[in-house]
Amino acid sequence: MPTGSLVIGDRLFGTGRTLWQAKEAWGDRDIAFLARVRENLCTQIIERLSDGSAIVEVAVKDEQGKKHSLRVREIQAQGVGLNGNAFTLRLWTSLLDETRYPAEDLARRYIERWEHELYHRELKLDVRSARVLASQTPETALQEVAALVLASAVIARIRVETGTELEVPPRRMSFMKLMSATEELWGACKLLGELLTPEHYQKIWLHYIDEVRGWAVLPERRSRSCPRVLRQPVSRWPRKVDQPSHTGKITLELLSV
Repeated sequence: MPTGSLVIGDRLFGTGRTLWQAKEAWGDRDIAFLARVRENLCTQIIERLSDGSAIVEVAVKDEQGKKHSLRVREIQAQGVGLNGNAFTLRLWTSLLDETRYPAEDLARRYIERWEHELYHRELKLDVRSARVLASQTPETALQEVAALVLASAVIARIRVETGTELEVPPRRMSFMKLMSATEELWGACKLLGELLTPEHYQKIWLHYIDEVRGWAVLPERRSRSCPRVLRQPVSRWPRKVDQPSHTGKITLELLSV
């Protein structure tokens, strides 16, 4: 893990033993964690903080059965999602300073992790066309993954530009064309290597953006007479008739530990 990282984990990661092992592995490095934990995990409250969170101790046993104590900060919150469903959160974090790291900011940061998960799903399923990497060596696999990440960054940037300037929806951006162009860009940069300065990389990037902006936009499709989801074979399972989309800010209320 890079120094300065905040590791966010769900309830499968949020156990006392797992978090203790993570802290032992990181040592003195500047790495923090924020994990959701189950409701039935027992703790001992050491100090209640001004924002409703508390410093707690968790009993941990290592692989040899030796007992240890893990000191974390517990945050509890409840809220209502954009879809109207209520939820509760119980979080443990190694960020103990409530002034520098307010409890509400950390709770919202945990909720925002879904944006990252959606991005990785898009990276694995939409940008790629194969189930596994096509590379045969670790070096070429690294190049392929880097090309995927760069392609996703280009897609995000062009989506914003096309949405504001060209006034076209994101679905009209061709993943495959951008992926092909990104692989060519990677090969050119690798071939030139040390001959390129940071200024050269910046100029290449701007030229690349200008080039793909013109031909990566797909032609507009004709309007459908009915939504795609309704064109399913009739079966005993109920058909999905809509796919609602919600935008806005999630309602969140902190609870005292």
